[in-house]
Amino acid sequence: MRLAALDVLRGTAVAKIAGWAWRAPGLLARRNERDDRSVRALSVLSCGEKALLRRFLEGNTRTIHVAHPAAAFGLELAEIVTIHRDPRREASGEPFGLVLHAWALDHLTRHPELLVTSGDGGARGAP
Repeated sequence: MRLAALDVLRGTAVAKIAGWAWRAPGLLARRNERDDRSVRALSVLSCGEKALLRRFLEGNTRTIHVAHPAAAFGLELAEIVTIHRDPRREASGEPFGLVLHAWALDHLTRHPELLVTSGDGGARGAP
């Protein structure tokens, strides 16, 4: 009886591992799709979002502080930035910290043309 119970447990464990291995490629593919959606979101930014992301590149930083994170809500939903409240910065008038994800900083550094607005005329950095 004891051996039969162990065989059932082993069979269940093997089935669970086999089931996970069977589903793993699908789970990994969905994660890559999510990342692809985030990269695609960088190509359809609003003017406010572009201005906000330009501050990261101009300051050569992954963290900036703002008074109102309204322009960053869409960026957070697209998993490009993370918004957090920093109580230590309440007195400075910029209590919200925005942290740019490393992959987004790398992508924007390689593709700065994504942050050019139509009003710039493509001559970003010109006097």
